[in-house]
Parts: sequence; structure tokens; C-alpha cells
Amino acid sequence: MTKKTVNKEKFGNRLTQLMEEYNETTYSMAERFSLSSPTISRYMSGQMAAKVTTIQLMASYFQVNPIWLMGFDVPKHEKVSITSTPIPDHKSAIMTLSLIHISEPTRPY
Repeated sequence: MTKKTVNKEKFGNRLTQLMEEYNETTYSMAERFSLSSPTISRYMSGQMAAKVTTIQLMASYFQVNPIWLMGFDVPKHEKVSITSTPIPDHKSAIMTLSLIHISEPTRPY
């Protein structure tokens, strides 16, 4: 498996583009993703790459392919499976866990 690394310049350009499309500011993004405004600015200018988990959250918010956001030449929008739901705000996201209960056969007493 090939490790994918973030192209800081393309990531910054694509993040800037998405922020403009969604009318987001460095301040609103910082609050949404629990980061500082200067960190968002560094992402946008290509000075710093985001962690993969942050990229995944941002891609989910903007409903784009995280690999595209990282700077790779892949489709901007990936096919979304029926079970996939974008997380609008990770602070308010509720993770649904499916629990499977396996019980022992009923034993006569």
C-alpha cells in the first residue's frame, strides 16, 4: 500500500476554494474544527499540512473526496455510499454504533 502524503500547496488552494464556496472564514473554520485561525491561514498558504484526521473532517464537511483535498488528481466528489453521512460539525456529531448481541442458547434449568 502506498502512503499518501499531502501536497501542501494544492491542499491550501483547494481549501481556499472550498472556503470561498461555503462562505467560511479562517475564524469560522477554526471554531468548527477546534483549531486556531493562524493554523487555518497556514493551511491556506501552503505553509503547513493538516493531519489526516483533520483533512477527513474537512472533506466530510465540504462533501469532497479527502484524497482530492490532499492534492491528488482524483475526482473532487467521490461516490458516497448509502451509509455515509457528511458530518456538518464534528463537535455535534453523534457516532452511531451498531451493537450485535450474541446470546447463549437457552438452557433448561
